[in-house]
Amino acid sequence: MKPTSFYIFLLLVLLERSKGQSFEIKSNFMNGDMMFTWSHESKYHDVSVTCDGRHLGFTRVYDNKFVLKDILNYNIVEVLVRATIHYTYVESRMTFHQSVLEVTEGSNVTLYIPIPTKAKTLFQLTDSGASMPRYAVSANDLTTSSRLFTFVLSNVSATDAGYYALGYDVQSFRTNHGVVLVVNALPDNPKITGIRNIPIGQSTKLKCHSISRSRPLYFKKFPAIVYTWMVNNTVVQSDSQTLTMNVTSYTYVQCQAKEQLTSISDFAYMQPLYGPEAVTMTPEFNTRVKLHNGASFGPVFCMADCNPPCTFQWRKVNLDGTIDEVITTANLPRQTVNSTEPLKYQCVAIGDYKNSRGSNTVSTEINIDVQYLAKPTILGIINGNIITENIIQAKEGASAVIQCSCSGNPKPKVYITGNDKKGDISWLPGKKAEPMYSYQKLECEHTKEYTCDAYNDQLNHTSSSIHLFVECSPRLDVNTTFSLHYQENIDGYVVLKVPLISYPKPKDATWFGPRREQFQLDAASTISQGDKPYQFWIHSEIHIINKSSFGYYKLFVEGEEILTIIIENKGSTSSGLLTYLSTLPLLTLVTFALGGTISLFCFISTLCYIGRKYKRRHRHHNRNRRLLFHRNRRQDQCKTGHNPFRDIHRSPVVALLRATTKPLTLLTIDHIFSVTYTFFNLVIIIL
Repeated sequence: MKPTSFYIFLLLVLLERSKGQSFEIKSNFMNGDMMFTWSHESKYHDVSVTCDGRHLGFTRVYDNKFVLKDILNYNIVEVLVRATIHYTYVESRMTFHQSVLEVTEGSNVTLYIPIPTKAKTLFQLTDSGASMPRYAVSANDLTTSSRLFTFVLSNVSATDAGYYALGYDVQSFRTNHGVVLVVNALPDNPKITGIRNIPIGQSTKLKCHSISRSRPLYFKKFPAIVYTWMVNNTVVQSDSQTLTMNVTSYTYVQCQAKEQLTSISDFAYMQPLYGPEAVTMTPEFNTRVKLHNGASFGPVFCMADCNPPCTFQWRKVNLDGTIDEVITTANLPRQTVNSTEPLKYQCVAIGDYKNSRGSNTVSTEINIDVQYLAKPTILGIINGNIITENIIQAKEGASAVIQCSCSGNPKPKVYITGNDKKGDISWLPGKKAEPMYSYQKLECEHTKEYTCDAYNDQLNHTSSSIHLFVECSPRLDVNTTFSLHYQENIDGYVVLKVPLISYPKPKDATWFGPRREQFQLDAASTISQGDKPYQFWIHSEIHIINKSSFGYYKLFVEGEEILTIIIENKGSTSSGLLTYLSTLPLLTLVTFALGGTISLFCFISTLCYIGRKYKRRHRHHNRNRRLLFHRNRRQDQCKTGHNPFRDIHRSPVVALLRATTKPLTLLTIDHIFSVTYTFFNLVIIIL
């Protein structure tokens, strides 16, 4: 027999013997690893593992166990163990089928667990390696035809993840086939770390931290956490746990941590550090505010965008730049304007960091345009002398200027008025127009109160007054109606109320009757005040005793003749004109007569001169017309031999010429002397 045939025969024998002496391989689940064990009867064992069809080779071990790491990474694992027992070659095989169930946290799940030969409890091997009994099974639970035990979990959480198997005790359930429950949970809420408060324009580095909450940890198929960064809800970077950003304004940052599920962090606010760019006020004010003197405004709140917050100052700045007060607060209390000059309230914001212009302070202003109207100044100038009193005494005939001025903002309109007739208003030169009354010669009627009024657009008006009293001699008030002709019966009374102008008030009034005799009144004349300081009334009664009481009467006030009145007999039939003439002095009558005669003579002489001049021109015109007529007639006779003389005289034109050339009847010198002589005789008769 050949040697080769012997070796083949020997191998076949060994194979046959090994089949009869195989041993059992058991599995023991150990937190994601699987430990295979068998009875220890040989010094060494050769172990071969095939995972999902891929042979990993043989490994010689010198005990009765072999551990396969991360058993959950494979679906089917085949294990072959070879040993030599008593010079006999033996081997044993085992096939392990993975049972893994992945669920999402919060869902409901049903587990189907193989039923072993002996079992009384459903155990859970937790992520930490602890064995926890979850359910005590009964005999009925184990008599299912499918040989699978059903276990339902509701609202699954990460703590429910682990290895589930039935067993008799804590040791035995690990060796039985079970189910691995994998729970995919949200990653832990991400946390952002890094410097968030930095000066504006500089960069900062942020980091996002999160951990997986999916269980069990030994399940190696969980993906790594991927981080995504968002700035103001906009994705700016992915696949990086860190973010470098340049801070230019207030922004909020978030990061996402994604495993199977995604968690998002809280907002991380970036706080740029910067100084104030501008200052605003509440309530808002325009650049310039118009306020009346004595008015109030405020409170005013000053604001500026700064980080950290600014400090504030309120300053009251005068027109010359001096600062009256400083309030170190953002709130300006209510202020009262007590000035006639423009004011400025300035709010200054002071920051810890500089702004874009390189300054850490900014300010804004309230410019107060103070509206005011002063009391007018009014004064009098009499004959060049300035008088500032409120009462001015002057004499009639003096020159006077009463002028007024007033200061205010806006510039007021200033003018002066009297109680009645205004004077000549003119304007003085200078910075401000000042109205005035100007009198070349004062009269008694200028006695009055002069009021200076000032107006402007913002305020009402103010005024000042002075009184001017002009001393004047008594005289009749010609502006008041008063009769100079009266009629009364004998034993009657003529009641007189004479209007008088005088200042001061006259002390006495005397009447002189006919023949220049002082007339004794039954009662003394009384003097009463009129409507104005220079107006008075003289009240008198004249008693008509007899015919000699009729005639003219003269009124004297303080020795000055004021007027003459005529009192005639009411019962007399003579004309009023003759009565009046009879009362006049002889010199007055002669003056009237001569004046009338001369006037009449001049009138008639003028008419005579005009008439003679016209008559001379008329005669010259007729002579020229006749010569022209005869010359034309001779020429016509020579040409035609016809005599048109008779026809011409019969024509209407010749008749019209004759009518127009008839001489006018004119007054002669004899007629003029006759009329003048008659008028003069009439005057003599009257005298």
